[in-house]
Amino acid sequence: MGLVIIGLQCKLVRSEPFISGLTESEVQPFGMDVLKYKDKYYQISDQRIPYHRDKTEDDRFFILTLFGIANEIEANGAYIPSIMRVQLAVGLPPAHYGAQNEKFIQYFSRRGVVSFTCRGKPYSICIDDVACYPQSYAAAASMLQALTTVPLALVVDIGGYTMDYIRIKKGRGDLVSCDSLENGVIMLYNKIISKVRAAQDILLTEEEIDAILRGQSVQGLQVVVQVVERGATKEIFNEARHPYTWALLNSVPALATESKQELYALKGTPPDLILPLNHCPFAARCEYCMGICREQMPEETTLSGTHKVSCWLEHPNAPKVESFYDRRKK
Repeated sequence: MGLVIIGLQCKLVRSEPFISGLTESEVQPFGMDVLKYKDKYYQISDQRIPYHRDKTEDDRFFILTLFGIANEIEANGAYIPSIMRVQLAVGLPPAHYGAQNEKFIQYFSRRGVVSFTCRGKPYSICIDDVACYPQSYAAAASMLQALTTVPLALVVDIGGYTMDYIRIKKGRGDLVSCDSLENGVIMLYNKIISKVRAAQDILLTEEEIDAILRGQSVQGLQVVVQVVERGATKEIFNEARHPYTWALLNSVPALATESKQELYALKGTPPDLILPLNHCPFAARCEYCMGICREQMPEETTLSGTHKVSCWLEHPNAPKVESFYDRRKK
């Protein structure tokens, strides 16, 4: 038997990622990208499987895993016509890890020899070992060796449905300081789609949202994205100058906090997209807002070759304010 080691939901894979959606049918559908398992046919679909805190309640997640296993076997050139032994590395949100990891391991390992056909090719696999890790910890798997020399690090894993974070001390995960927040990328897409549809009667797609965030034109829509600060990574994290950037940094969990903490959330609402935007878009939610912020759009100030910011606080006559960094030192 051949041996294949596969890491799901982490960087230790060679095949391309795919959407976590499935269609199921009793008869063979059109197309080659079809998986047959237990006399049923499955295809990857754009219609994602709804979020489940406990994935073992739905066997569709195992079908998605079979797609992933077949892709990895082919990407590694490891296919053989006999039974292939598979070792899986899987991830769970850290907040649910303690309660679900044994059950999740059994979800994959209790099935014995699994036979299925993918893209017309027969596979026989035996999942003989499953290693389960907190998702945010698994996201750092490729750099754990380097993190052994770092006294304290915060790993943030932004997934489809959850945003997971865990504190790592010298390469070892600290499950005391971790959490899983249900505001992953897909959840944010859904919130944007819902709010725009309710407020503007416009049904956006995820592709259109991506285009708008990149400042690209979308047919029939006014693009109102404005970059208020840009710079190198160290400049944004250590020398940010815009109050909106400070607010974002303030929402990041503090490394020194042992227990779970309530993250900072902006107050107020974004500007109305129907009205013309002729002033600072952050004015209504900014605690440093001045009269001119509600009247004129600030010009971009160049702080370095890579660091630029658009804020009236950079004007020579603006008052000096207590920044995010000043408050953090207290």
